[in-house]
Amino acid sequence: MPSLTRLPASFPPTTHHSDLKAFYGKERSNQAKSMYVFRRVTSHNDRRLIRYDDVGRDITIDMLPDEVLLDIFGFYVGEAQNVHGEALKVRAWQLLVHVSRRWRIIVFGSQHRLDLRLVWTPLKPVSDTLEVWPALPLVIRGWLDPPNHADNLIALLGHSDRVCEIDLTTTNCDLKPILTAMNVPFPQLTHLRHESYSSILEPVVPDSFLSGSAPHLRSIAFRSLPFPGLPKLLPSVARLVTLHLTNISQSGYFSPEALVTGLSTLTSLEDLRLRFQAYVSVPQYPPPVTRSVLPTLTSFEFKGRSEYSEYFVARIDAPRLNNLKIIYLYQRDFDASQLVRFYNRIPMFTVPKEVHLVYINAACQTDLGSVTRFSLVPTTGNGQFYVEIVSAHMTRQFSPLLRLCTSFSRIISTPELLYIYERGLSFTQEQYQEDDIENMEWLAILCQFIAVNELHLSKSFASRIAPALQTLVRERVTEVLPSLQNIFLEVTPIPGGIQHFFALFASRIVPTLQMLVGERVTGVLPFLQYIYLEGTPVPGGIRHFFALRRRSSHPIAISRWNEASKLMKW
Repeated sequence: MPSLTRLPASFPPTTHHSDLKAFYGKERSNQAKSMYVFRRVTSHNDRRLIRYDDVGRDITIDMLPDEVLLDIFGFYVGEAQNVHGEALKVRAWQLLVHVSRRWRIIVFGSQHRLDLRLVWTPLKPVSDTLEVWPALPLVIRGWLDPPNHADNLIALLGHSDRVCEIDLTTTNCDLKPILTAMNVPFPQLTHLRHESYSSILEPVVPDSFLSGSAPHLRSIAFRSLPFPGLPKLLPSVARLVTLHLTNISQSGYFSPEALVTGLSTLTSLEDLRLRFQAYVSVPQYPPPVTRSVLPTLTSFEFKGRSEYSEYFVARIDAPRLNNLKIIYLYQRDFDASQLVRFYNRIPMFTVPKEVHLVYINAACQTDLGSVTRFSLVPTTGNGQFYVEIVSAHMTRQFSPLLRLCTSFSRIISTPELLYIYERGLSFTQEQYQEDDIENMEWLAILCQFIAVNELHLSKSFASRIAPALQTLVRERVTEVLPSLQNIFLEVTPIPGGIQHFFALFASRIVPTLQMLVGERVTGVLPFLQYIYLEGTPVPGGIRHFFALRRRSSHPIAISRWNEASKLMKW
């Protein structure tokens, strides 16, 4: 019988969380182990288990009935997982079964309640997993680096009726024997993830993968694993919730028609991600005739050629979608007409309140290049929609951006807020000279936003757009941003000192404003009412511009822009 203990009348809660690893490194008796678990749990939330007349007198842990002990065990094992992860969760229940025969019977008699599993990693001998413990569900997890441990993995896969989770990362492994070992049913498998970082082309996953039978599978995540037969597997995994396929190569290509057919059988799918490699060719497909409904889909992300995404979104309806991300790879000419129709069929996205045009510097996207993002923020809810255009250089992005804005012209004709800014490093002087963006393209883009009354510009884009606005004369002034009332300019000191910042600012913008005389004063930003500057003195050129506008019939106001009011997003 475990030793006795006396509970103090005050019984204060214990807030200290001991490290289970440190506990495992010490030698303790079974009695000490039992009291360790008892005190650790009851000190948190189980004072109700001790009657009022028990306080202040000797009690034993054996006084607790089995169901109470099971509650304590559940809390203890769950806490170990929350604080230390799956590996320490396994050690936690293994600690319990070594305390006493009664505890061992309770633990092994409640496998589902305690979610008992055995975790195998490539560094662990198979005998430690299979020969010591009862036939519990198996979790296979770790980084498989050849030539070690592949035989151990294949031996474990031979117990397919017990494998419930596979999470592997491989590097230059021979996957053929492993894939062959997985051509059998996995009736208990719930999660399957495999990421390959091999420098050689991986073998194609056969159509017989999982023998077409994994009825409890809820998550599939493959990276760089060619699986052209995946659409054929989908009808047999009807409970699938998450499907992530990234870095899809030409050898792993499957048609959008076959994919939609497979997805139409999934009534629980919530998260879909398709990312193709940059130069995967896509054949032309005839216009779709019917659409399939994905009733539970809430998130969809696509990266690849527009031809594929156009056909795919034309074939589906997703009434609960609130997260839509499309990435076009290295395409100057593309069609987004079906994407616009798909957007209009999604209740969450029908009424945007903000438009964001974001340039993401190549330094932040080393795997892609430079990215221009077109983003719409819905009026209600927390949904997210954006389209990204990827190219090796920014000068190749503005024609596709103009095409995209033209495709969404009806949708972007209602938002009143427009943000144009960059993420990552700001443009350098060399980039200004190198990019040489045509003013006509800027004006054509801005003409699409007929309801915008607030324009937010980062300091870099203010310098890029100002020359385009300066070309406007007379009646053309009202064609660009006709409803504009406020311009918010981000003006922040740059490293190197405030004086250097003012010199740089004056060299780009102030001389332009000082040259305005007569009618030209009202020809630039005729509806402008406010200019917001962040915590700096107003430069003389802007004061000159303010005075000229004040004497005209189109006065403006100049205010400072507090950094706390910055609304740059994503």
